[in-house]
Amino acid sequence: MAENGGESIINMASILGSVGFPTSSACVSAYGSAKHALGCLGTPQEVSALICFLASDAPSFIAGSYHAVDGGYVAQ
Repeated sequence: MAENGGESIINMASILGSVGFPTSSACVSAYGSAKHALGCLGTPQEVSALICFLASDAPSFIAGSYHAVDGGYVAQ
């Protein structure tokens, strides 16, 4: 990292939890919701908001990190 720091090389990862879609069945939605601390599935918009932020120039001081979009699943 120190060798390439001036070249804006970064390493970030997104950890995704269960995401609900309009085509998800009620059974899948209920099961997935019960597994997350927030009690609901994520939406594609919530996931894409993080990905778009990380892909932009905004996180200029963020490097080598993991970002969970999982409704608190990992924190349980």
